[in-house]
Amino acid sequence: MGGELVDLDHHRGTDDAYRVLIVDDHSVFRHGLRSVLEGEPDITVVAEAGSVAEALEVTPTSYDVVLLDVMLPDGSGIEVVPRILEQNPDAKVVMLTVSDEGEDLYASVTAGAVGYLLKDLAIDAVTDAVRVAARGESSFSPQMASKLVAGFNEIAAAQTDTRARLTKREREVLTHVAKGWSNRRIADVLHLSENTVKNHLRNVCEKLGAHTRTEAVTTAMREGWITLD
Repeated sequence: MGGELVDLDHHRGTDDAYRVLIVDDHSVFRHGLRSVLEGEPDITVVAEAGSVAEALEVTPTSYDVVLLDVMLPDGSGIEVVPRILEQNPDAKVVMLTVSDEGEDLYASVTAGAVGYLLKDLAIDAVTDAVRVAARGESSFSPQMASKLVAGFNEIAAAQTDTRARLTKREREVLTHVAKGWSNRRIADVLHLSENTVKNHLRNVCEKLGAHTRTEAVTTAMREGWITLD
């Protein structure tokens, strides 16, 4: 269900009130949320939108916090997060959705959202989330916070496992590649054949999911698995 863009001429609260943009395709939900938020003396709803297109029409500098649904009629709310932040780098985006999918959660955080709230959350938790987000802090529904921590732990474990699977010789070869050495020079220094060096590099690329030796070096250096010291 779509909704037309609504710019609100009246700004309640003090001049330094937190300014909110609500983006959701359900007009009844938007209007109800707006009523609750505007009941707070330090929060002002400056606009509401029912689609991606409408959200991007709102003057970027007019809001501090965006409450954004994941599913919108003309696109994904997650995909619009970078576009909002490109227009307004100081904005804080909080996803407000019924989706409890871990994939949506991770994609939102990766896109730049500072919060992820489920719509079954108590309404006062939403008002608190606006204040928290405006201060630059993160806000997540309890179950989503648990999923986020679990996801990051899995990523960390996978990275540790990858490093452990790189042999000492593979790290040596990759370190020399990072220095710009040719396969011939690496082979001479490590007393190996060129084919052996190539095999080590092929194994490294497979383990790191890299397509080229340069990509393998970049990944390994970023993760701190090799250094040039």
